[in-house]
Parts: sequence; C-alpha cells; structure tokens
Amino acid sequence: MLRSLSHLRSPPNPPLCIGFLAGIQSSGPSAPFSDFDDAYDLLQGVLATDASVIDCYEKDLWRESPRQKFVHSTKAISVIDTEIVGASKHRGAIRSLIHNRNPHLIQSSIIVPQVSAPGPASAAPPPLTGLASTHLGGLALALPLFQCVQEKTPTIAICGAGGCSLPRLLAHHGAIVSCCEPCPDTIFAATRFFGADDSFTIQLDDSHSFLSKSRDIDVLIIDAADSDAPPLSMRESNFWSSIVRPSLSLSGSVVATNFIGDLHALDNFLGILREVLDNHDTFAVSPPAEAGVSDRHKLLFAIPKNVDLSAQLMEKVVGKGYLDSEEKWLEMIAVAVAS
Repeated sequence: MLRSLSHLRSPPNPPLCIGFLAGIQSSGPSAPFSDFDDAYDLLQGVLATDASVIDCYEKDLWRESPRQKFVHSTKAISVIDTEIVGASKHRGAIRSLIHNRNPHLIQSSIIVPQVSAPGPASAAPPPLTGLASTHLGGLALALPLFQCVQEKTPTIAICGAGGCSLPRLLAHHGAIVSCCEPCPDTIFAATRFFGADDSFTIQLDDSHSFLSKSRDIDVLIIDAADSDAPPLSMRESNFWSSIVRPSLSLSGSVVATNFIGDLHALDNFLGILREVLDNHDTFAVSPPAEAGVSDRHKLLFAIPKNVDLSAQLMEKVVGKGYLDSEEKWLEMIAVAVAS
C-alpha cells in the first residue's frame, strides 16, 4: 500500500520570496516597475509557469555569505534569517521583518539561536550591528528617559508594533505597554516568529485611530513608516496638536519617534514638535556609526524641560538590558543634548 501511494508525495514548497522581489522590482527611481501590485502579479505568473526561475533566487541567498533564508512570507511582509558570521558578540542568526513595499527598510530584528529557530523565549534588545540589524532599538531609550523624569510604572503606547521586539522588551522591564499595528500579516509574524506574547496588548489599528482613543500616556513611541518615517500624515501640526497632545499624560510625558528624511524635513518636523510640545525639550539623536545607516536616519526625543540627564541617564541605562551597545547610544544622546 505504501509503495502504491508514493506518487502522492507533497510537491516542494513554493518560493517564499515573491512579495520581497516585487518590492525590489518596484522601489526606487530605476526600478523596472512603478507599481508593487503589477510586479507581484507578474512574478505570480512566472511562478505558475516556471517556479525554478524564482526558486534559484532563494537558493543563491543560501549559498552566499552570510547565508540568508526566507522563513515566512506573504504579499505584504517577509521574515528573513541571516546567519551571523565573522567577529561578533552575537551568535546564531538575525531575524528581520520587512514590509515588502519597502524592502530596503528593516522594520524589526532579533537574535535567534539559528536559522529557522522558533521565536526567542526571552526579551532582548535588537542588534545594532551586522547585516539585517536595526538602529530602531534605540527607541527603547524612551523608558529610561522617562525614569529620569519620575519614578513610577509608566503607561507606554507604541504606534507601529512590527515584530513586537520593542513592546515585549519594555514590558519585560515592568512597563504597561499597548501598541497598534495596521497589518494583520505583521501581527501573525510577530506572534509566530518573533516571540510576541501576552505581556503587552496589541490592537489591529492605525496610529490615528489608536491615539484618538488613548489618554494619559506616559511614554509615546512612534515607529510607524511607509516610504517615509514617520508617514507624512504623522508629521503634520494638526496630528500632533489634535491627536497626540490630548493623548499624553499631563504629569510629564516622554515622546520618541523614528525619522527618515533630509535636513530640511528634519528642521520642519522639529519645529512642529517644539511648537506643540512647548513644555518639552526636543532633540534629534543620530544612531551610532556602528549601525551603518545614513545621516537621513534620526531618533527624535521630547522630554519635559529642565531634566538633568547628565546626572541620571547613565545609571538608568548601563547594565539594564535596554539596548545593544548602550555606551554608544549614551554618547550620541550626550552629543544631541549638548547641541
């Protein structure tokens, strides 16, 4: 009987890289496609007629050094494991979450013991260095910055949960964390591959709606992005005055946001933050050089005025497990505050 059913074996798994390749083929001024959906439909057609063409791409990724493997993918997102090679304090692989429409931006990353391993059992900061790493772990500085303002268990809201490494880390440090994520595929990936658990709450919602329903936020972290970070709709004065400010605690809140853009856009955005959050000091922090990102990338922080960080922040950060390369981050904070 077993012999007679041998021809019914499951076919090989289809390539997982279709969405990612569609993003590569439709992003940037020289891309052959101007529309992601058109590129995706074409690649689906190629897959139907000759899957080996696309399958070769995944096999080539596994042959090159460092080896990379797609462990999960949908049209919207991809989860890719990259082996850690060479001199590094980390071992195993870096798992990254990518929104396929912006394939050059890593949304979240974590360390896993090996390629295709389950999500990590414990919370840890994202790696700062190495291929597929991210500087966005620096947003965790918002919690120790708040601890320099007041000693209490903070309520933290995060717009753009992604792989949930940040909300999980902050919840591990005792904060009450809620977050929103508009993409259901991302929430599934966070739970299945990044170790997201019930230590925090996550809502399938967009940032505007999420914050409109929120009040008394002690720490607000905005890690949302489309082709811009934050999206242009979240850089407008009305968003900050009508939606963000009413959501914040009146007793001394801290705000942190990711930013990508040129100097002119940065100055404009800082101007809006300083106008709306007029009882805060606002500054832009460049990621450490080890992150390997351009000077278009910044993390912006707003803290209540007249807080002396020099006397407190090092004590709140060093050895606490908030950050990878914590000393480097403290150096960049000091530079930003001094300027």
